[in-house]
Formats: sequence, C-alpha cells, structure tokens
Amino acid sequence: MKLNRSRKSKKELKSEQSSENLATKLNNLYRTFNREYLVMQEEDREIDTEKCNEIIEKTRSLSRDPLTDKPETHALLSYMLLQYSRFPAMPGVSVKKRGLKYQDRKLWDKALMEEGLDYLNRSARGSSVSVYHLKAAVSACHSLAKDYKSTDWKHILSLYDRYLEFTNSAEIALERAQVISRLRGTRGEIKAIEEIINNYTLDTEHELYEKLGNLHSRLHDYKAALNCFEKASRQAQSKTDKSIYKKKIEYCKMRLYYKNKYTLELSF
Repeated sequence: MKLNRSRKSKKELKSEQSSENLATKLNNLYRTFNREYLVMQEEDREIDTEKCNEIIEKTRSLSRDPLTDKPETHALLSYMLLQYSRFPAMPGVSVKKRGLKYQDRKLWDKALMEEGLDYLNRSARGSSVSVYHLKAAVSACHSLAKDYKSTDWKHILSLYDRYLEFTNSAEIALERAQVISRLRGTRGEIKAIEEIINNYTLDTEHELYEKLGNLHSRLHDYKAALNCFEKASRQAQSKTDKSIYKKKIEYCKMRLYYKNKYTLELSF
C-alpha cells in the first residue's frame, strides 16, 4: 500500500529557506550591534560609530528589499535606532553614570528616536510577534518616558513576561527581576531571583547567591545575607570570587555579632 505524502512546492521551500536565511542575518546583526552597545555602556572607551552606522545601514537595506521587508526586520531596526539614539549621553561620564537612570535625556538624538518609533509602528503589520518586537517595545517605553521616574514599568514587565515565552533563559529572567524591583522593591526582586535559582540550572549560580546576599544586606537582614554569601562561596571556583565572598561573610558576621551584643545589653 502506498502512502500519500504531501510534498511542498518549490515556492514553499524557497519561502522557508528565505525565512531561515533572514532569521540568521537578523540574529547576526543583532548580536554584532549589541556587542558594540555593551562596550560603550560597560567599558571606558568610545563607541565605534562607523561600525554601528554600518550595521544599521545593513538592516535598513534588508527593510528595503521586497524579500526581506518583514515585520521582524523593521522591529530590529527600531530597536537599533532607539538604542543608538542614547549614545550621545554616554561619552564623558563614568561607567556607573551611563545607565538610563543617570543619562541626560536632553542629549538623546531626537531624530533617531522618531525614526525608531516610526519603524516600530511599521513592524506592527501582520499578526506575528518576534523577540525584536519586544526588545524594540521595551526601548520605546524608555524613549517615551520624560524621565526615569516616569517609566511605565508595568508595561515593561508585561513585555518581559511575553519575552520569556520566546526565550526562556535565565538572562532574560534576570532582566525581568530588575524590572520587578522597580515595581515591588527589593523584596520583590529577591523573590524573583529565588525563582530563577529554583527553575534554572546555571554555571554561575554563585553570582545569583551573591546578588541575593547584597539585596538582603540592603534590608539589613544579615542572617539571610550570610547564608547566601556562604552558599556563593561554596559554589565559586575562582580564588578571586572566594576572597570577595569571604569578606562579605566576615562583614555579615560582624554585623550580627554587634546586633546580638546590643540586644543582650539592652535586655538588662
């Protein structure tokens, strides 16, 4: 007995191949652009503007080509433009002052922001939503806020919830935890990080325990902080990390000693 097998037409196969090629191209452009962005935000050096412009122009070219003129292409271009619009606020300040909370928004490139928002609107055609749509939407929330306090963190959290449906990774979950801290404070962030530890297997779990320890210390809960730093120390491999955690463990023990001492003295 012969089985009837449905064969895809050449047109369908070509369309699938084209989609796969576009996905690869967009992913490469996204990763290359992000490397430059992280260099500028986290290191004390100037951004390679020529390289960034080249990456953006390649993405623009894809948006003009009928074969690659897709919503996800416009979404990625929107994300790049919105991120790049903030670069003028970064040179000349310390690395710690390059975060969104400290940037002088008057220095942001308004023309690039408007272009980025325009491409985000163009990306809304159709029913499909890509990771780039969510990245661009988060960037748009920051761009539209008149200052850091005005940021729509509730909407950003909903975008990260959707983001995790696409990419269920610890990295995205950590970014989400930081958003939660803006809405629910330090205790909310602690709960979110504890969920990450319970739900993901990580090679750098000691870093999460260190982060938890720092958060508990911020709340002056040195007993919980001590427990986290001890776990971090047991899991850490490098001598440098162990040395850092040892100092934090000693600090917590000192705070607990004086707390117990004063409590005992006051009880008499």
